[in-house]
Amino acid sequence: MLKRVLFLLFLTSNLFAGDLLDNWAPGKTETMTYEIKTIVPRETINYNNVVITRPADNKDILSVKQTLDISNQGIKIVSEEIYAFKDLRLSSSVNHFFMPPVAVEKLGTDSLIVKANRKGDTLFITTNSDKVPPGSMPFTNNMTTTTGSQLFARNMDFTIGKNHKYSYVNLLRVSGQSFQMMEVTDSIVSIEKITTPLGTFDCYKVLNTVPGALGYSYYTTDSRHLPVLVELLYPETKEKVMTLTLQKYE
Repeated sequence: MLKRVLFLLFLTSNLFAGDLLDNWAPGKTETMTYEIKTIVPRETINYNNVVITRPADNKDILSVKQTLDISNQGIKIVSEEIYAFKDLRLSSSVNHFFMPPVAVEKLGTDSLIVKANRKGDTLFITTNSDKVPPGSMPFTNNMTTTTGSQLFARNMDFTIGKNHKYSYVNLLRVSGQSFQMMEVTDSIVSIEKITTPLGTFDCYKVLNTVPGALGYSYYTTDSRHLPVLVELLYPETKEKVMTLTLQKYE
């Protein structure tokens, strides 16, 4: 189930021409809180908090901090990434997993740290556990990670009918195997009205496709392109299994 949660949260899109950055002044911070509802096999509620900042004293970067509380599994994940403002290329990523006691036996620690640093077109990954292999991989302009994905998606070209192909590495996936790139396709489908606890919004509907998974993301049509709703479906039946809904925005 954790794998599904992480897929839902980080349906990513790489950088395409958009107007988000034109409206992000130095010193601006956005805070968004999401409800994560698992529908099947049983209903559970968890929460995700995202803070995006362009520091007034360092306007050339954007920082993205994400805190995921999976309370029903005793897991908390805090991810912090730094991006260059001009092109949204990743500089560094630190992902801290606070695991339940049962994880100690498998991982040798209840606090797992995965770090990644980009040097040129290569991403170098290190960890504090021999159960999670470190490594390096090519990391070019059409590649991204997970925590900053909402920001990337909000800056893409939302023209109806557009398809965007890219790759991403999920640094929040702890499987005991080496980290790998996954190919993704985002397709801009239509404009729909979406109602959330914050109100009703005109939104771009985006089909997110990765191998073995399917979902829809909804971004407001204004210049903020806020991701207000994400839906995860079973690819075979199109049954809705999980939603991510914006609850609070500051």
